[in-house]
Amino acid sequence: MKVKTFLFTKVILSLLLIVTLQACSDEVTEKDYLDRAKASLLKQDVNAAVIDIKNALKLNAANTDAHEMLGNIMLESDSPALAEVEFTKLEQFGANKDQWVVGFAKSLLLQGKLDELMQVDESGLSKRNQVNVLAYKTLALVQRKKIMEAEAFIKRANGLATDTVDLQLAKIRLYSSSGKFDDARTVSYTHLTLPTNR
Repeated sequence: MKVKTFLFTKVILSLLLIVTLQACSDEVTEKDYLDRAKASLLKQDVNAAVIDIKNALKLNAANTDAHEMLGNIMLESDSPALAEVEFTKLEQFGANKDQWVVGFAKSLLLQGKLDELMQVDESGLSKRNQVNVLAYKTLALVQRKKIMEAEAFIKRANGLATDTVDLQLAKIRLYSSSGKFDDARTVSYTHLTLPTNR
């Protein structure tokens, strides 16, 4: 009888060990969550993507890729204040400036935090990202009706010899606000032929 009890206990413990090992091998990693989030975004399932990103952040609150993805989703979802939070976290976690400054600047523009936007330092960014930050600053100056200053920012952006959709939109807004409708129309036609990669 003792031998049967001993064998039964040994079998139960072995099964528990197997189940535990199986459960450990099925754990979802940060990378798995982010890969699923990317796949959800391709299917335009933003809610599922956000859930997976937040699950990745539960595993590692300092995951800069997750914060960047969430910040960009918040920008696209018209939630610039939430985007600002994510991009600020990227800065706090020491992420590369190119990973967060453009999104941060855009979130400030969309919230109307124009003074803070004008303080954003675009130096050290890739040319494309410098151009985008200068475009957002141009839009801020146009909102304040500081047309001459806005023109100076456009000139700086043009000097970087990189064209972006955001720069084109800033030019259209600037030219329209300053009564240069033919220039705005010309840029509009050019804008229609630009690739959608911002």
